[in-house]
Amino acid sequence: MPLAGIILFAAVVAIVVFYMIRTAFSFAPWIPSSAHMARLALDFIAPSPSMRFIDLGAGDGRIVFLAARKYGMRAYGYELSPLPYLLSRLLQLKYKKLPVTLTRRDLFTADLSEFDIIYLYGLPEALHEKLEPKLEREARPGSYVISYNFPLKSKTPVREMHDRWRNIYIYQY
Repeated sequence: MPLAGIILFAAVVAIVVFYMIRTAFSFAPWIPSSAHMARLALDFIAPSPSMRFIDLGAGDGRIVFLAARKYGMRAYGYELSPLPYLLSRLLQLKYKKLPVTLTRRDLFTADLSEFDIIYLYGLPEALHEKLEPKLEREARPGSYVISYNFPLKSKTPVREMHDRWRNIYIYQY
């Protein structure tokens, strides 16, 4: 392999690692959510196709595609880390007819007021210190927040679901 190819490969790997580390410290590392648990939460909410869904830190987009495919919602996913975002865009080729928008974006810059259902999987410290104040400011009355694995401190869930080590907490604002 020529030296230029090795340098290019090393640069790409360095960029991916940098963004994965940056993302891990901003909200959470990429750990895929359980589609089964997300489905249970969405079944409880019983969304209509007119509702708008957002997955903050969408990873590979599996929950975004679930929301659009099973419930007919207009579904959005924000993911900052380049590798999971690329995977979500590749998966989108399989589901190109679904009403899905995937954006490489920092979830903390998103306007949450336009969404009816907000799905998230964040680590407790980032969730409590950074995202909960944003949810309090921006989540519109009547909207739902689904938190995977970790509860919010500032609200009492309307429903909790547990399956071994996986947890879902549903809140209504």
